[in-house]
Amino acid sequence: MKTLILTILMTLVATADAAEPQKKLTPQEAAQARADWIVRQPRGYWWHPPYRIANPWRAGARFEGCGFGRPGQAVTWSCRPRRRMKLVADAYATGPIMSVRVRLWR
Repeated sequence: MKTLILTILMTLVATADAAEPQKKLTPQEAAQARADWIVRQPRGYWWHPPYRIANPWRAGARFEGCGFGRPGQAVTWSCRPRRRMKLVADAYATGPIMSVRVRLWR
Protein backbone atom coordinates (compact mmCIF):
# COMPACT_ATOMS: atom_id res chain seq x y z
CA MET A 1 0.00 0.00 0.00
CA LYS A 2 2.82 2.38 0.86
CA THR A 3 4.45 1.66 -2.48
CA LEU A 4 1.24 2.49 -4.34
CA ILE A 5 0.77 5.78 -2.49
CA LEU A 6 4.43 6.69 -3.02
CA THR A 7 4.15 5.93 -6.74
CA ILE A 8 1.03 8.08 -7.08
CA LEU A 9 2.64 10.98 -5.21
CA MET A 10 5.78 10.80 -7.35
CA THR A 11 3.66 10.79 -10.51
CA LEU A 12 1.72 13.84 -9.33
CA VAL A 13 4.92 15.72 -8.47
CA ALA A 14 6.47 14.85 -11.84
CA THR A 15 3.44 16.07 -13.78
CA ALA A 16 3.15 19.24 -11.67
CA ASP A 17 6.76 20.18 -12.39
CA ALA A 18 6.49 19.54 -16.13
CA ALA A 19 7.07 22.70 -18.15
CA GLU A 20 4.27 24.23 -20.15
CA PRO A 21 4.66 23.37 -23.84
CA GLN A 22 5.96 26.32 -25.81
CA LYS A 23 3.35 27.94 -28.00
CA LYS A 24 4.19 28.07 -31.67
CA LEU A 25 5.27 31.56 -32.67
CA THR A 26 3.94 33.27 -35.75
CA PRO A 27 6.62 34.35 -38.24
CA GLN A 28 6.09 38.01 -37.29
CA GLU A 29 6.58 37.26 -33.57
CA ALA A 30 9.73 35.27 -34.33
CA ALA A 31 11.17 38.04 -36.51
CA GLN A 32 10.44 40.70 -33.89
CA ALA A 33 11.96 38.60 -31.09
CA ARG A 34 15.12 38.08 -33.16
CA ALA A 35 15.39 41.79 -34.02
CA ASP A 36 14.92 42.76 -30.37
CA TRP A 37 17.57 40.25 -29.28
CA ILE A 38 20.14 41.68 -31.73
CA VAL A 39 19.57 45.23 -30.49
CA ARG A 40 19.82 44.24 -26.81
CA GLN A 41 23.38 42.91 -27.15
CA PRO A 42 25.81 45.19 -25.25
CA ARG A 43 28.39 45.62 -28.02
CA GLY A 44 26.13 45.08 -31.00
CA TYR A 45 25.68 41.84 -32.86
CA TRP A 46 26.21 42.19 -36.60
CA TRP A 47 25.06 38.76 -37.74
CA HIS A 48 22.07 36.41 -37.65
CA PRO A 49 21.09 35.52 -34.08
CA PRO A 50 21.44 31.92 -32.87
CA TYR A 51 18.60 29.54 -33.62
CA ARG A 52 17.68 29.24 -29.93
CA ILE A 53 16.31 32.81 -30.18
CA ALA A 54 12.76 32.32 -31.54
CA ASN A 55 13.78 29.74 -34.13
CA PRO A 56 12.33 31.07 -37.43
CA TRP A 57 12.33 27.63 -39.02
CA ARG A 58 9.83 26.43 -36.42
CA ALA A 59 7.68 29.45 -37.25
CA GLY A 60 7.54 28.31 -40.88
CA ALA A 61 10.20 30.50 -42.51
CA ARG A 62 12.75 29.12 -44.97
CA PHE A 63 15.02 32.16 -45.35
CA GLU A 64 16.05 35.01 -43.04
CA GLY A 65 17.39 38.35 -44.15
CA CYS A 66 19.04 40.82 -41.77
CA GLY A 67 19.90 44.45 -42.42
CA PHE A 68 21.83 46.77 -40.10
CA GLY A 69 22.07 50.52 -39.75
CA ARG A 70 22.80 53.41 -37.41
CA PRO A 71 20.70 53.99 -34.30
CA GLY A 72 17.37 55.66 -35.00
CA GLN A 73 17.73 55.44 -38.79
CA ALA A 74 15.40 53.35 -40.87
CA VAL A 75 17.03 50.26 -42.37
CA THR A 76 15.83 49.95 -45.95
CA TRP A 77 17.72 46.83 -47.00
CA SER A 78 18.26 43.24 -45.92
CA CYS A 79 19.44 40.02 -47.51
CA ARG A 80 17.04 38.62 -50.09
CA PRO A 81 16.55 35.04 -51.28
CA ARG A 82 17.75 34.04 -54.74
CA ARG A 83 14.61 32.08 -55.47
CA ARG A 84 11.14 33.51 -55.63
CA MET A 85 9.75 33.39 -52.10
CA LYS A 86 6.92 35.08 -50.28
CA LEU A 87 7.72 37.63 -47.55
CA VAL A 88 5.96 36.47 -44.36
CA ALA A 89 7.44 38.78 -41.68
CA ASP A 90 9.20 42.13 -41.52
CA ALA A 91 10.44 43.40 -38.13
CA TYR A 92 12.43 46.49 -37.13
CA ALA A 93 14.15 47.37 -33.86
CA THR A 94 16.47 50.19 -32.83
CA GLY A 95 18.73 50.67 -29.85
CA PRO A 96 21.60 52.85 -28.62
CA ILE A 97 24.20 51.13 -30.82
CA MET A 98 22.36 50.09 -33.97
CA SER A 99 19.13 49.55 -35.88
CA VAL A 100 18.20 46.21 -37.38
CA ARG A 101 15.63 44.85 -39.81
CA VAL A 102 14.80 41.15 -39.87
CA ARG A 103 12.71 39.73 -42.69
CA LEU A 104 11.50 36.14 -42.96
CA TRP A 105 10.60 34.47 -46.25
CA ARG A 106 8.72 31.28 -47.07
